[in-house]
Amino acid sequence: MTEYPYEKASVNIGRLEAEIGADETITTDLSHINWKQPDSLSIFFDGTLSGGEVTALDAVVAAHGGTPLTEYTRICQQCGCHFTVPGLSAPTVCEICGCEDLIEISDVPDHSLIDIGDFTEKTAPHADDVLMIEDSEDSNKKKKLKINALHVPWILNVFQTSGVLFPNNDDGFCHIGGDGAISSFEARTQIQMPKGRAIAIQGRCTGGSGTFTLRKNGEDTDITGVVDEVGQFRIFDSVEFADGDLLSLYYDSGVGWTVYGIQIQFESEVI
Repeated sequence: MTEYPYEKASVNIGRLEAEIGADETITTDLSHINWKQPDSLSIFFDGTLSGGEVTALDAVVAAHGGTPLTEYTRICQQCGCHFTVPGLSAPTVCEICGCEDLIEISDVPDHSLIDIGDFTEKTAPHADDVLMIEDSEDSNKKKKLKINALHVPWILNVFQTSGVLFPNNDDGFCHIGGDGAISSFEARTQIQMPKGRAIAIQGRCTGGSGTFTLRKNGEDTDITGVVDEVGQFRIFDSVEFADGDLLSLYYDSGVGWTVYGIQIQFESEVI
């Protein structure tokens, strides 16, 4: 370790360390700085400085004014964090997420003076519109979210009785929300759906066998399957529905069995 003594009446050690670190000519590692009033300054390095480094250090010490480092407050527009750091110059990288999308605190409007009623309302949102959220699973960091990523889960109860017997040869269309009755007229059982996707038929049964098929606009979809085991069942796939499409559920009977409730899982899009 090598000491380099100076006479300096006004010293701010934090700023002087930063100024030495910012000088590209000085490559030897700085160890520490001692300063004792009125003017005793000692700068210690891990090794011996070269002639060029000594010249650069002399210039840094001579220019040093003894004022504290400037504190810079910034807001990250990527993760929403707010931080203040001292430095010779303003930070360019977020300390939290590492991005470079920073703005000065003075450039942020006083949100306490903003009334949401003053904003222009968009009456026809688009799927690519972006919302701001706080991620509850990631320390409430502020993040952006596209509207098309939002889905509202629906559970459509086909019936919820204690047990409905589907006898042999009793095929037809199920009344969604009814008591398990079967109709031969599909139009009487269809329901109009919002934009979204059906993802499964699930239920519980005892004995027998049968086939359930989800239909869209009077045609079979890929959500179809034979149910022939006692217990819970789930027929899974994904079928897209446009706003206004008609959904119905067809039962093709097999061997008489008893079903305890059937549900259709559906995810509707926000728009």
